[in-house]
Amino acid sequence: MAQNLYAESGADLKTDILKYPHHGYEPLRPGFLAMTSPELAICTCGQRSADGLTQLKRQGISYVRTAPQALRLTTDGRVWLVEAFE
Repeated sequence: MAQNLYAESGADLKTDILKYPHHGYEPLRPGFLAMTSPELAICTCGQRSADGLTQLKRQGISYVRTAPQALRLTTDGRVWLVEAFE
């Protein structure tokens, strides 16, 4: 419901990186992905298959999983660097 409110308000939700909710197990509404148009999604999940990750693949959106590693994100204000480490 809130996603529709954002669409009606014309809010600019463009994001570089999206922290995917619910560990990537459930797909997002396609309109929400279109509004945010992330370049990368971060999913806090392991190796289990997830419908949300399948959705990201179909949309051509890159993603990384936090398990079994940790992630470090840094930016110079223009470009993001995503590093995985244990």
